Amino acid sequence: MTAGCESAAGYDVIVAGYGGAGAAAAIAAHDAGARVLVLEKAPVGGGSTAESGGSFATVLDRDGAIEHYLAITEGRTPREVPGLDVAWMCIMRSFGFVMVDASASRFLAEPTVEHHAAGHALLVRDFRTGEFTRLPSYLIFDDVTRRAGPIVTNEAGANRVLTWSESNLDEVGKGWIKRSDSVAGLARELSLPPNRLEDTVREYNRAAVDGGDEFGRSPAEMVPLREPPFYGIRIWPALFNTQGGPRRGAGGEVIGTDGMAVPGLFSAGELGSIWGSLYPGAGNVTEAVVFGRLAGRSAAA
Repeated sequence: MTAGCESAAGYDVIVAGYGGAGAAAAIAAHDAGARVLVLEKAPVGGGSTAESGGSFATVLDRDGAIEHYLAITEGRTPREVPGLDVAWMCIMRSFGFVMVDASASRFLAEPTVEHHAAGHALLVRDFRTGEFTRLPSYLIFDDVTRRAGPIVTNEAGANRVLTWSESNLDEVGKGWIKRSDSVAGLARELSLPPNRLEDTVREYNRAAVDGGDEFGRSPAEMVPLREPPFYGIRIWPALFNTQGGPRRGAGGEVIGTDGMAVPGLFSAGELGSIWGSLYPGAGNVTEAVVFGRLAGRSAAA
């Protein structure tokens, strides 16, 4: 944001990064009487906060929420698609679909996957070979689901200014979605074993009618895949944001490996996030503002 490098001499607080957390820290430090310098490498501020959905999360039982997150955090993809600069998040408009791995086998009750946690379902190694057999995974659907609407969402981030056809046919033409008149033919398009994919779809269709899905998927959330053409698209976990980093004290102070606060060093936002390896929807924006203000006040004290 600055043309050239400015000397830090004469400043009480230096904020590195002008996202939501950095902005909150800078404002809090300034309001506390400090002379503040903000450093940002991008031409405009906002950081990942500017690309978020803009939601804030809060809780009715603060202590209960803290205990919950402490428990579940245990105290703690190809980079490019030709012709596309960002990743799309899949969202199916009909229950007529399955997700399969490299062996063309299903491995979960697909509608139960919450998108923030989807990576945990795919980042699983085969215990015998050590390979990630679910990277990529494949969404398989028929023409009924294709006609139900776009299989992606543009609700957040860079997707908000991009376009995806209502019919999904533009993306078929680009080769992002594969198409075939038969399940076996689709398997060949996706380099999956044809016989196994046929068996997988056949068993899914049976369970959609008779019940008894092996993964516990409710019949109310199962629609048989029967109307050709059939379609498939490769999917990978995508980077939502960064988590982890240095431990942080209650006032935003960075905690060193010796368990002591590092003098004059503070963090906020996703750097040293309190959520650990968990990605909580709407939690990061809240944390950016709260810990930004705490860190700014602490730095100015």
